[in-house]
Amino acid sequence: NVNQKNQKDIIINTTKWVNQNIQKVPEGVDIVDHHPLTIVQRRLGVQDQFNDILSVFLIYLKVDSFFIKKLGDVVYPLTLFKVNNYWSVLDPYYGVYFTNEKETFASIEDLKTSKWDLVNLDSQKINSSDLSDIFLNQFQSYEDAKEYYSKLFFEIQSSKQIDDMNIFDRGGKAYVQKPFNRLKYEIYRLF
Repeated sequence: NVNQKNQKDIIINTTKWVNQNIQKVPEGVDIVDHHPLTIVQRRLGVQDQFNDILSVFLIYLKVDSFFIKKLGDVVYPLTLFKVNNYWSVLDPYYGVYFTNEKETFASIEDLKTSKWDLVNLDSQKINSSDLSDIFLNQFQSYEDAKEYYSKLFFEIQSSKQIDDMNIFDRGGKAYVQKPFNRLKYEIYRLF
């Protein structure tokens, strides 16, 4: 992100780095969930670890961010981040994000009303023909992917609810990785 001034480019470049440099944990390899640095050093991670490390990176880049592991009854981690005073969503594990009709990051409200498109990290809209390259065989069509994510988005809290929530109650480890925030977190836990 050296010389990047555009916040959208910084967010996408950081997500792209995570997606391209952290590999999915192969079957039979131990999952190590110790510290975000371990994920980077091993260059291996499961879905929630992709989201964890991305949210930590975004916080260090001064982009308000956290990740959630479970939406309703479904365990499916996603990274939430704030851009231009609204919250949006990334899926770094598969390397996708969501845009609205203006081709900017879709807000949570856009996502909840199905006013969004699925986009890869090269900012190209995804269609049924390239689904298998991104999602392996998880979805048969673009409509299947859109329906799946729509169900997840329905469970996400509104932007206002997120803004009203204490940062340490949002999710993930991103807010406690900086030393001063770690101290604030420990004080928050005591009271």
